[in-house]
Amino acid sequence: MKTIIRLMFLASGFVLLSCSNPVEKKQAGLPENNEEKESSFVEYVDATKTIYDCEELPSSFSSYEEALKKITNANFRYQDNISTTSSSWIRSASYYSCDGNIGFFIIKTDKQYYIHRDLPISVWKSFKNSTSFGRYYSHYIKSEYQLIIN
Repeated sequence: MKTIIRLMFLASGFVLLSCSNPVEKKQAGLPENNEEKESSFVEYVDATKTIYDCEELPSSFSSYEEALKKITNANFRYQDNISTTSSSWIRSASYYSCDGNIGFFIIKTDKQYYIHRDLPISVWKSFKNSTSFGRYYSHYIKSEYQLIIN
């Protein structure tokens, strides 16, 4: 009987964990889904730091590393990522928005991360639905929404 109760307890914990809010999972350092396991964005979430509100993000950053850490450690109203396994060079892509209208777009390639700011959510959704992530990125995002480092 004790074994059955333990199994039920473990199963209920698993159900609660799998149904929890993605932001809560991110705060706990847990992957949101299998796609996120493939993504390396989670590696930048520092579990020892307090996750702060996205409105507290500075207007400029001193380095891409600082920007990446602060963005991925902020609590956003809207967060989304997409599997980019069909792309020959974009390894992962994520979008973060405080207001659900404009936000940060981050892609990872084999060599580095690229961060773009003030990207409208409509552009993110078009990127997600594009037949070629790389072509869409090059034509509509790359030079239009650059993050300037001070």
